[in-house]
Amino acid sequence: MAIADFLTPIVGILSSLLGVTLVALLYLITHPEKIEKWQSLIARGFSFVSDWGKRTAISADIQSEINPFVDAMNSESAGAMPYGLKIEWTREVSTQAFIQAGEVIVRMKHYGDQPSNMVYATLAYLSKGFLPHGRHYLDSKVSESADHIMAKKLFVTRKLDDALQLYVTEVLEPELQKDNSLKRYCELFEKLDENGLLPTVFAREIEHMGLKLYPAISTSKIVNETSEFVDFLERVTEREHDEKLPGGTQFLRPNIRMAIALIAKPETLAQSDIASHLLWISSCWANGIDTVYVTARGKGCISTARRIIERWETTGNIRKLSENLITTHDPTGRPVDCLIAGLGKKPSSGE
Repeated sequence: MAIADFLTPIVGILSSLLGVTLVALLYLITHPEKIEKWQSLIARGFSFVSDWGKRTAISADIQSEINPFVDAMNSESAGAMPYGLKIEWTREVSTQAFIQAGEVIVRMKHYGDQPSNMVYATLAYLSKGFLPHGRHYLDSKVSESADHIMAKKLFVTRKLDDALQLYVTEVLEPELQKDNSLKRYCELFEKLDENGLLPTVFAREIEHMGLKLYPAISTSKIVNETSEFVDFLERVTEREHDEKLPGGTQFLRPNIRMAIALIAKPETLAQSDIASHLLWISSCWANGIDTVYVTARGKGCISTARRIIERWETTGNIRKLSENLITTHDPTGRPVDCLIAGLGKKPSSGE
């Protein structure tokens, strides 16, 4: 047998193995959350051998649940949750969380059950990883409430039922019973999340403001401004499409300059078409607004909103900053699509 004949099948096998390996590597590169899931499974396989294997499996499992949620929320909020989570176990009773090398490191003791590990790791992460710059300029009750609702959102989204039950019964409800201010803001942020405004508008605006101000010292004026912004968003969620919002839908302050364009129902626009919305958004730019969020519910309104967005983009001066299509619910509880898209002025060549 010639050497070439002998080597040909071997080369074929090696080429196939190389191809499979490259495909696997490409998949892991584009799906980093899968690495942690596999790490969890491998470590779990060695958990019977050592305590290290057991705890490595637990930390990898927590990270594989939290980090995909973090990536999704960071995308939806345009940068309000930029850091991944890394768990480090300690014998200390108190939990520590800090930002290091692009991650939130959570040092915590190991609890005897996984739901407890998940709950306390999540809360520690959010205290540093959610609004890492903007939270310095929020009232403490506002930031704490936002963390609570985001934690609940994580448990629901990732279908962590045991962690959700533990969190609600042993952490959230006891705190709400003894703190009316916290309860009020948690109810408010839950309403914002139901309307899609928690990550897409509140978190985005607060973190962008924080990036501009940090590390400036927080003042009562800034805290009052962010608290007024939260109240403004609450009033927006209570508005029906055909009502007038007290104070308008523009929020114009020294550090937050934004507006929300609530797209009217098609029958309301029968006479003016989209001209009235285009004119109103023009007034926002004239008043010094930085970002206009175009929001619409239902197929008809969403179609109108897209026409408005396209019209502004064709001007060459306005760009679409973000676009999120989410599912909310109407007053009867039925699911309905909701579009929230941010528009902003294009930076000049000198900026």
